Parts: sequence; C-alpha cells; structure tokens
Amino acid sequence: MPKEIASRLTLREWLLAYLGPLAQWLKQRWVLPIATFAVAIAVGTAALWPKEDGGAAPGWLIVTTWTLGSVTALLVLLDKLADELDRTTAEQIEADLKIRTDKILRAAEESARNSVSDLNSLIETAHEVAFLDGAARTNQMSNVRKALVQAAVNAIGPGSRATYYSLTGNGNARRLEQPLHAVGYGRDDRPYRPFLEEEDPQLSLWSSLERSDTECRVIRDDEEVEGLDWSRKSYTAFVNIPVKARGLVFGMLSVNSAHRQAIAAPQRAVLIGMARLLALVEVMVLGSRTAASRDAEMSAPSDTLKGIEQIELQGTSQEGSDGTR
Repeated sequence: MPKEIASRLTLREWLLAYLGPLAQWLKQRWVLPIATFAVAIAVGTAALWPKEDGGAAPGWLIVTTWTLGSVTALLVLLDKLADELDRTTAEQIEADLKIRTDKILRAAEESARNSVSDLNSLIETAHEVAFLDGAARTNQMSNVRKALVQAAVNAIGPGSRATYYSLTGNGNARRLEQPLHAVGYGRDDRPYRPFLEEEDPQLSLWSSLERSDTECRVIRDDEEVEGLDWSRKSYTAFVNIPVKARGLVFGMLSVNSAHRQAIAAPQRAVLIGMARLLALVEVMVLGSRTAASRDAEMSAPSDTLKGIEQIELQGTSQEGSDGTR
C-alpha cells in the first residue's frame, strides 16, 4: 500500500487493511475459533492451578496467565476484524452488483430506444415500396431487406450479426439461401453456405419455420443444440425468427450475439416486429389473392392440393421470392 494512502488511514481502516485478511483466513479455516477455545481452557486451568503455601501464585503461573489473557484479547480482536471484513466485503459486493445492474438497465434502456428508432427507420423504408412499380419496386425490396438486417444488428449492439435467409423449395426440399448479412462492431463473419433440408433435416430451424414467430426462443451456449458446436462459433446466443404471414413463409431472420444476455426480451420483441413488417411488405408486393392462394396451398392437406386453383403470378408478384436475404 502506498505510504501517502497508509498515512491517512484511521486505526480501524489500518487494522482491517493489514490484519483483516489474516483474521478472515484464520476464521474461514476454523483456526481462530479453535485457538480461542483452547486458550480459554488454558486460562481456566491456570486460574485453578494450586497456589503455594503462602497463597501466592507462582511466578511462572502469573506470566502464563498474563500471556494467555493477551492471546485471548488478540484472538477476540482478530475475530471482530474477520466479522467486520466479512460485512465490509458483503457491502462492497452489494454495491458492485448495484452498479453492474444499473449499467445493464441503462444499456437495456438505450438499446430499447435505439430499437424503436431503427424500427421506425425500417418502416419508413418499407413505405416506399407501396409507391413504386417494376424494377424500382424490386430494388426497394432489396433495400428493405438490407435495412431489416441492419436494424436488427443495431437493436442488439456490438458483437452481433443479423442474417436474412430467403426460403425456396417446398416439401422436404426446402432451402434457406442467398444470405444477406449485417454485422456489428467486433464481428466480421459472413457465412454464405445455404441451409438445405435434404442435407440437414435434423436442424431445429426447419421446425421453427412452421411455428408462430412468437414461439421463437433465444438459445444460449448453455443449451445443447443439434448440429451446433458452440466452441467453434463466435457467438454465444442466437434467435431464429420466421418471416411469415399466416402459413406463408418468405424466409428467416437469424440474429446472434457474442454476448450471452444481449438478446433479452425487449430486443426479441422488436426483432419479431421487424420480421412481421418485412412479411407484410412481402405480402403487399406478392398481392393479396396470390398470397391467399399460396397460404391455402401450404396449409391444405396433400390430397386436396389438386383442387386448388393455380393463379399465374404477375411480374411484380415475383419479387417476394427473389432469393435475397
């Protein structure tokens, strides 16, 4: 400890700083209570020791008694120091925990504000689609998907990556391909390998496409996932959200983070809202009649599919499955 600091310590602070750790160590290992008990027995034995004929205690007994009394006082002092250090440590831990909790809450509030702002920006980008046609609409749909993944990354923060996969194929030959990525600070990984149901039918993402988007769960690295080796990944938490309207699935928004607690309940809710917005725009571009027909095809039993009327897609209706993420 620096001399200028030590010179300003009170006696209590000095004792805690220099003797507290030793006292705590002795008490935790039962050395202090055992020694106190043993000294107490020794003091009692000394007090009961037979006196000399004149009634005076032998000199060695007086010295022993004084020594044992001093040792007892020292042991009591050490015990008090250990208790005080335990209390001080507990208070410090509580204070540190409060500071960390406050930081987490402030970060969550900031993230929530950013999420709402990013969602509004995404909505503004999506609005433009309604006023465009042809190639201009196709280009704007690409911009909406790019804005989606960027807004998702901003909602989670540093160490995150968001990817939009377009769904193609049907039956057991579905493909999630042509990934569109956005990465946060500290991440530069952009995998481009598609997911093929024929190759990896055991992956949970296929079943997640069939469920409601509200059923998506944040998966963290303390949970075992089929086909996933956490030790080889640069993230410790992820969530997969289907981009769908009714039973019509357009793709999947996959978001992961290097920080286990970064994707909390508020962020998950915002990500679901972003995925729903993209699905709404996809349906608008596809056309309500075509979307309803496709929804009926995907939800109808296989033996009734032949009876469903096939509606020819118009030029603008094909933009909903253009393969981008």
